[in-house]
Amino acid sequence: MRKHILFFSITSFVLVFFSSCFDLDEIVYHDEVPDTFIQGEEQLKSVVTSTYTWFRFAATARKAYSAQELPADQIVGVAKQNGSGSYDNGRQVDLHWHTYTPENECIEEAWDVWIQLLAGANMNLDIIKNVNYKHIGLDDDLKTRNIAETIILRDIALFYLMDLFGNVPAPTVYDANELPVQKTPAEIFKIIDEDINTVCADLPLGGTSASYGRVTQGVAKTLQAVMYLNAENYGVEPKWRETKEICKDIISGKYGKYELGKTFYEAFDWNNKTSKEIILSAPMNEVFTGRPEIFYTWNHRGSRDFWGLNYRGNNQLGVSPSYNPEGELYQFSHKLGTPIANYDPKDLRISKPAHPDEENGGGMFQYGELKSSLGKAKGEKEYKGETIALVDQVARFKSGKPVSELESTVMHGEENSCYRWSRYRIYPVSESEKYFQYDYVVFRYADIYYMLAESMLRLGEPGYAKYVNEVKQRNFLPGDFTPYTDATLDLDELLCDRGREFIGEGTRRRDLIRYGYFNLPWWDKPQTEEYKKIFPIPQRALSANPNLKQNPGYEDHIKE
Repeated sequence: MRKHILFFSITSFVLVFFSSCFDLDEIVYHDEVPDTFIQGEEQLKSVVTSTYTWFRFAATARKAYSAQELPADQIVGVAKQNGSGSYDNGRQVDLHWHTYTPENECIEEAWDVWIQLLAGANMNLDIIKNVNYKHIGLDDDLKTRNIAETIILRDIALFYLMDLFGNVPAPTVYDANELPVQKTPAEIFKIIDEDINTVCADLPLGGTSASYGRVTQGVAKTLQAVMYLNAENYGVEPKWRETKEICKDIISGKYGKYELGKTFYEAFDWNNKTSKEIILSAPMNEVFTGRPEIFYTWNHRGSRDFWGLNYRGNNQLGVSPSYNPEGELYQFSHKLGTPIANYDPKDLRISKPAHPDEENGGGMFQYGELKSSLGKAKGEKEYKGETIALVDQVARFKSGKPVSELESTVMHGEENSCYRWSRYRIYPVSESEKYFQYDYVVFRYADIYYMLAESMLRLGEPGYAKYVNEVKQRNFLPGDFTPYTDATLDLDELLCDRGREFIGEGTRRRDLIRYGYFNLPWWDKPQTEEYKKIFPIPQRALSANPNLKQNPGYEDHIKE
């Protein structure tokens, strides 16, 4: 009878076969790991690296990315008429309007990928702890490091689950026989905090080529700083002073040598593996891992010809509009929304479009006419046969109605609606050595400067503006940059500039919650209820585990 290695995933049993490494007819993993399970270094590597594989899946999952970005005010999934862009069964509209339910597929995927990492890390941790490293020619220092890095990967999963769903299962041991119960965010916060304080010293310093793509001391302390910055989001007393101290220690080099990139695109270019700004990434490769699905979502379908690609975009996501159909700038409280208009016109990230003919790929956003030396992006629906020109507006201009009568909501887009985020530089397929060779950035050094500045500002300590300036100055030509002073950089402006720096990087929802702005209205999104700050537990998870209880506010959606 064929036997299996069983991976417990909390809401279900997930079977994963390592057929290339193990003889599945001879070796079984039960509650205890037999000595024969790991027979050599290569088998051990397959266990350790599988946790990183689950991390990569979670960090780059397309629908989970939408769940992080679309409830905030910078990125939208505009529904376009005539099938010119993906409506995505309304799930992206629900994220934007905060009308999400336990059946939303983006929320389900966010739950699934981080639960999978949590379960896989616990299982692998159990395996690693039971391996006698000396028997396979390895030393116990490596075992200590492997345990530490697996614990931190588990903590990353716990952090995202806590951040997105609030009350979640938080097992720290592998148990295939017991369904876990939920813990509060404050309890999970404590687990992660204690883990980092316990194992950080067992990890290598960060910022070296040898440690790239692996969990390091810098990764662990950055995770702790992010958690501390947002402590109040999780029902914990503010930790501004602790955030400040960690950030200062990271900048001092205590946890590894990191550097800010000289340009805004360095950490997002094809060779970003060499960037000292990256603290944690999910390594990618066009051949071995495939490109992350999230990159399909931004490009117009005709952009294949404009960029010289071998695939079509799905014309799904865009940057939230700054202007109404009549060309008037929207005005929302606390500088929310209107992300494109919030950039200084001299800012190199916006002064030129992302374009294959521009030096260094141009700026961070695709806009205007999509016409290059490689080809043109032609419309397929409303603008069929025409060269697409992306606009910072949402309306159905081709409807024939007077502009003054046009509606502008997430339901009223066209195939050219919205600028498109192009933080990662796009290369044509003809440049095979660069084509989708960049790694996906999860933590970067620039965030340490912004977290330090915010914690100092909230503590009332002077000198915080200089840390933002150190990052921001690279976005301007000499003579075009006007540095902040403490007098000109208040909390709202810091949030605004943080939005400019980290747009599209999955932090905005968390930032708005920390500021107390998440439920405020912007563009066509109305004021929403406080409980929408966290997502509902997916219905299928509730059905699989009777120990789980739905989050407050979503009880009416529970199905038997």
